[in-house]
Amino acid sequence: IGGYPKIANVISADYDKLVQKIPGSMIKFKLVDLSIAESAFHEYVTKFWMHFIYKIPGPILVLLGGFSLSWGGLIIRSFEAASIWQILFYRSIFFLWILITFLLLTYRKKTFKKIKEAGLPGLVGGLFLSLSFVAYLYSMSETTVANVVFIISTQTVFLPIIAYFFLKEKIS
Repeated sequence: IGGYPKIANVISADYDKLVQKIPGSMIKFKLVDLSIAESAFHEYVTKFWMHFIYKIPGPILVLLGGFSLSWGGLIIRSFEAASIWQILFYRSIFFLWILITFLLLTYRKKTFKKIKEAGLPGLVGGLFLSLSFVAYLYSMSETTVANVVFIISTQTVFLPIIAYFFLKEKIS
């Protein structure tokens, strides 16, 4: 089919910088590897989404979190024939699949390096998250959904207060 050589090309991560230039401005091109261009694009996308999330006010995020958690009881109670351990197994498999996908999309080739860098704090956090999964499902089977959802929804209110006293973080 053929084609022609491209003398200069702007990588995707630099499109924003290019379109903000004033007509007649000097533009300097630099030779970059494809892997560097992909890494720059990935960093740009990650920064864009995090910038978007940081602009959402905290109370809105808390409400979205509570709304998302409130569906758990309905879903868990709809599996009448399944035991707690079956639900826990499939929930853990699904969570692991989503987590690995997120990490691979975020860190790409550095995913396993980032997991290893998490070290002991990451392992302890994972164990507590696993324990919370078990406790959540057990509580759903032993009490009403309303009680569980109320307790889980209020934890987002108490978390900043606890962080203020133990981690000396400001509440914003």
